[in-house]
Amino acid sequence: MKSLTTFITIIIILFSLKGFSQSGQWNSIRTTPSVSMNDIYFLSDGINGWAVGYTSSSGLGISAIFKTTNSGNNWILVQFPYSQTYTIRSVFFTDVNTGWICGSNGSIFKTTNSGINWTMQSSNTSRLLARVFFLNSNTGYIAGGWSDGSSYLLLKTTDGGNVWQNLSFGTDAFSVESLFFIDENTGWIGGRDNQLNPYIQKTENGGLNWSRQTTGLPNTNIGIVSIDFVNANTGWASVSSINITGNVLFTTDGGNTWSTQYQTGEHYNYLSAKDANNIAVVGKSVLGSGAEKVCVSTNGGTSWNVYVPPINAYTNAIYYISNYIWIGSDYSQILRSSNTGANWVFQNQAPLWKDIEWQSSQNGWIVAGYNGTSNFTLRTTNGGIDWFYDFNSPGGTKIMFKSQNTGFILWDGNGGSVWRTTNGGLNWTKFNVGAPAWAADMFFINENTGWVCGGSGGIRYTTNGGVSWISQSSGTTQYIDRIFFVSPTEGWAAGGYGSGNGFIRYTSNAGTNWIAQTPATNMHIQGMYFINNQTGWVCGVNGGTAKTTNGGLNWIVAGSISHPYAEYIYFINKDTGWIIGRNQTGGGQDGKGYIYRTNDGGNTWNLTYTAELPNGAMTSLKVDPQNYLWAVGNHDNVIKYSNPIGIKQITSNTPDKFELYQNYPNPFNSSTIIRFSIPANNKGIVTLKVYDIQGKEIAILINEKLAANTYEINFDARNLTSGIYFYKLTTEEYSDIKKMVLIK
Repeated sequence: MKSLTTFITIIIILFSLKGFSQSGQWNSIRTTPSVSMNDIYFLSDGINGWAVGYTSSSGLGISAIFKTTNSGNNWILVQFPYSQTYTIRSVFFTDVNTGWICGSNGSIFKTTNSGINWTMQSSNTSRLLARVFFLNSNTGYIAGGWSDGSSYLLLKTTDGGNVWQNLSFGTDAFSVESLFFIDENTGWIGGRDNQLNPYIQKTENGGLNWSRQTTGLPNTNIGIVSIDFVNANTGWASVSSINITGNVLFTTDGGNTWSTQYQTGEHYNYLSAKDANNIAVVGKSVLGSGAEKVCVSTNGGTSWNVYVPPINAYTNAIYYISNYIWIGSDYSQILRSSNTGANWVFQNQAPLWKDIEWQSSQNGWIVAGYNGTSNFTLRTTNGGIDWFYDFNSPGGTKIMFKSQNTGFILWDGNGGSVWRTTNGGLNWTKFNVGAPAWAADMFFINENTGWVCGGSGGIRYTTNGGVSWISQSSGTTQYIDRIFFVSPTEGWAAGGYGSGNGFIRYTSNAGTNWIAQTPATNMHIQGMYFINNQTGWVCGVNGGTAKTTNGGLNWIVAGSISHPYAEYIYFINKDTGWIIGRNQTGGGQDGKGYIYRTNDGGNTWNLTYTAELPNGAMTSLKVDPQNYLWAVGNHDNVIKYSNPIGIKQITSNTPDKFELYQNYPNPFNSSTIIRFSIPANNKGIVTLKVYDIQGKEIAILINEKLAANTYEINFDARNLTSGIYFYKLTTEEYSDIKKMVLIK
């Protein structure tokens, strides 16, 4: 017998005598700053380590420092009080307590308690500081600059950073991107000169004088981004450029001569040398497949093994020490290999969550990623109390379960795909959708019938659970952003782009024909939701909404939100719904996400949530089977509304006793109303649960403390099979159970 597959919709009773608005608030379930990891550093024990990174939007930056004391098995976020002002580029520790970070605007910070607290040091420069390197607790160097001066930027301290001496030199620098000292006299820096040609400079007197070395590379916008030496003579350097394919330079004479020892085939490359034999390079291609490679040599670079870690993002950090290799990437991702790159384990991540779905009252799913890029799946098996990563799931952009066993995940983007499970998520099978070339949205109305829409007006249709797909003609070449069906035959598609005007298409025959409907405005439509075949809403660019009560024959302008992008809309009945909005990125805007609520069918919208961090866009919102509202978004953000939603009082009188009434209608088809009364002497939590004939819990309709009143809720059983069900009301003082019959 099927179980409830999505959620229990609580419908406000149309003939309610009095509304009951429950106050509540959004609570954070989990959040971690999602940054691009720029540097990783471990002490020689391979146990204590730090990773740093940042992201920014319109000049508002988020910097993050992560710390581990067990080789990365656990990473904790270290509080950093200057996170909105300075972007962190590099980290270095001389012991478990003492360390430095550096970054934008000439920022240098020091800690003496392992990163818990940081003190700003004076650099006497406002230029970018890209790399920090210390030889001991007193002597250290910082290098940087990026198209902001003519000199090679170099700072030196001999007293732990209390005073930084500016040893910048030369007049032909564009950037200093790499830095390494083997002792207090001998060191190297690398980057681009003012002609964007690669260079390596060497000093043999502690940075007082420098001589340029010959790299043997072509002069064509190439940066030396990593330099690592294992002794005064033996060292390696790596490059970043779209013009050459990952040259790894090698020297055995202290850099007097450099030669290309290996080519990764990638564009952006960072390296770390454990010793004279063991070297690792992580490379990222910005053209073509874009997948990372980790190239590892165990014989000093004579030969290399190439591995592909389970990641596809910009990777800028690598560290090789002890028995481990670590790499750091976008979305705060840190991965570790304990077998020289052959296998990788995720140790930290902060995805941009795209969608949330409830398979049952206990099983929930959150997905991130697109078309194989940065894909993650977060799961709960206890109603959201705990969440864990499921690396057997493909992750993606949208997830829908149509029964306990059958669910679908969309990989959007070029060459979009749909993944299907028929065993509750234990295994997933990938099916290529074909056109549209850019898949944007997916909708399955049942276990077999579904649609995918996207670029150039493309719509694809399946009747066998995604195994094969048929092209449908939408009558437009514009971008279809959303598709929504209320039955196997009746649905809508909407979007914009192209000429810039929004559009709506309607079908009554499963998409064989799509008929143009006239939107209320010409906004690009980004969100759409229908509660039945008559009543629906759309929202879009400029924060506007529109509504229909006759299946789209007429659309009227509804209320609007105060932010320019209304990107997601969701209703539980004709009155109550939510919009996820976002402000702009750029032009002084920080890309934050917002959640609005309406209680009057979309005529007015009230702000209920504002994301805390820049780039904190929210993406999806759903009600779980226990009637709690959940939303997800960037920075690993998962939030939950503190009170169940949609419950209303139906009388102004206070009942004098507990009572559970017979549902009506009964028998029923698809939905039925359950009424109950709570007196003033109620002391505790009220629960209302639904069970099947075997006693299996189907849904938790209510689990909270309620004020004294009589309530009605609508139990939606459209995804259940015909049969006998029971509903039970329980409090500390009272318990009753009644039978209801579903006939389809």
